[in-house]
Amino acid sequence: MSIPWNSILSFTGGIFILLDIGLAALLIFSLTKVFSLHPRSSTISLEEKRTFVLHDPELKKQWVKLKARSEESPPQSLTLAILEADKFIDAVLKRLGVEGEHMADRLDQLAPGDFETLDELWRAHRIRNQLAHTPDFDISRRDALEVIRSYERFLEEIGIL
Repeated sequence: MSIPWNSILSFTGGIFILLDIGLAALLIFSLTKVFSLHPRSSTISLEEKRTFVLHDPELKKQWVKLKARSEESPPQSLTLAILEADKFIDAVLKRLGVEGEHMADRLDQLAPGDFETLDELWRAHRIRNQLAHTPDFDISRRDALEVIRSYERFLEEIGIL
């Protein structure tokens, strides 16, 4: 009695091929289910956050109040307005999800090609730092107004104003 090894091997090979196809299909199905349930990112994209932030009318009101204070006559009002404007921009960047410990860190996260006013914003932030940290730093009224205008141009570029 002879055992038909060729038939047994062919039959076993066919079973393993079908089993491989079934397991591959199960793996693909499982991966698609896992990826559809898992969020793509734990944070909203910058574009989505920008849309959310831009529709907040309170930001525009806050800026208008800040700008009105900057137009008061005492020179201290301009210094205070620059400090507040910088803080305002920093809060906007945080709401947009730009990461960093300090405003300079957040500004580093912005791509120069994405924002035409980024250099102006950096310049305004440096002047703010000099006002805050250098006791005898003095700024002319014209230069102070230009710093505030730099902050305003950035807000216009991102669509808040």
